[in-house]
Amino acid sequence: MMKYVLALVGVSVLASGLSAQSGSGHWIRRAFNSLAATGATSSLFTQISQEGRIPDKHVVIADVTGGPATCTFQLEGSATGSAPWIDLSGDQDCSADMAVGVINRPFPYVRVNLSALSGGSSPSVVFTYIGAAQ
Repeated sequence: MMKYVLALVGVSVLASGLSAQSGSGHWIRRAFNSLAATGATSSLFTQISQEGRIPDKHVVIADVTGGPATCTFQLEGSATGSAPWIDLSGDQDCSADMAVGVINRPFPYVRVNLSALSGGSSPSVVFTYIGAAQ
């Protein structure tokens, strides 16, 4: 419950910043393809504008179907879009819809690594990424 409250606070803080900046091109929002098995999503280049702004605030939203008993992921960042990938969020429980925020971690490439998904009835997860820069 505490993780969910902290994630909501992080989303609220990021969203308040986005509303003030939404017209100025300081944020990005993308949905990754649905995952029904463990593994990493494709990498996402997060550069926001022609000026080369790189997000340092990140939110990942997990939309979960199939009621998995176990679902765990990490948001990862990379300077190049290939190895090494740095764990930005730590292990996050995604057995139900949730969101998690990470701040002060500028990375031009991000991905979601689904490390566990089991139980339920044909479980799958769609991750949505939101990033913001000053």
